[in-house]
Amino acid sequence: MVEDFDPTTIEDERLRQVFISLMNLVEQLSVKVAQQAEEIQRLRDENNRLKGEQGKPKILPNTKANTALSSEKERRASIPHHKSDQDRSGRGGEG
Repeated sequence: MVEDFDPTTIEDERLRQVFISLMNLVEQLSVKVAQQAEEIQRLRDENNRLKGEQGKPKILPNTKANTALSSEKERRASIPHHKSDQDRSGRGGEG
């Protein structure tokens, strides 16, 4: 929304300077908030580690899947399984 706005379209010079100053301040504060959030998380992890708990895990970004995997068509056909002769007689180990 504000990224698309062109401050040069503001005709009043003082108002344009105030707007630019405020946008610069917002950008600086946004960076500072992000840095503080990282620091807070780091301190929470350290606090949990000192208490004997686990910190937040470092999750790596997704990578491309292994392209060497075979497709369904390339897999070997399954071998049908047959019951043994003893199981077919119906006794099933009784006796």
